[in-house]
Amino acid sequence: MSDPILILESVRTYYPIHRGVIRKRQVGVVRAVDGVSLTLHEGEVLGLVGESGCGKSTLARTIMHLIPATGGRILMEGRDLSRLSREAIRTERINFQMIFQDPHASLNPRMTVYDALAEAVRTRHAVRGDQLLARVC
Repeated sequence: MSDPILILESVRTYYPIHRGVIRKRQVGVVRAVDGVSLTLHEGEVLGLVGESGCGKSTLARTIMHLIPATGGRILMEGRDLSRLSREAIRTERINFQMIFQDPHASLNPRMTVYDALAEAVRTRHAVRGDQLLARVC
C-alpha cells in the first residue's frame, strides 16, 4: 500500500461558550469535532455522512485550515499543516475538493452522482473528456 496522503490524529474543534456582557467569561465549549482520526491513501475517497449539525462541514473546514483545530494533528503527505504559513496553506488547498450536498441537486433525478462530482472537479481543474472521467472515477 502507498504512503498515506492525509492523516488525522485525534482532531478536535471546539467553540467556546461565553456568558456575560461586561465581564465575558467562558462557561463551557461546544464539541463540534471531538477526536477524529483517519488515514487516506492515494485513490481513496472519503465521504462524511451524518445528521445535520454533527460536525461534517466543521471537520472538512478544519482539515483545510479554514477554521482552526483546537487539538490533534493534520498531516498531508507527511507535513503537519498547522506548521505551514498562511500562504503555504492557501497553496495546499488546491489539493482538496469538498463537495457539499446541495439538497436541491440531490433531489434532481437528472443529476447523477458522476454529474455532481464532475461539476465540482470542472470548477477547480481545467479538465474535460477522458481526463475528467479518470479524475472523477
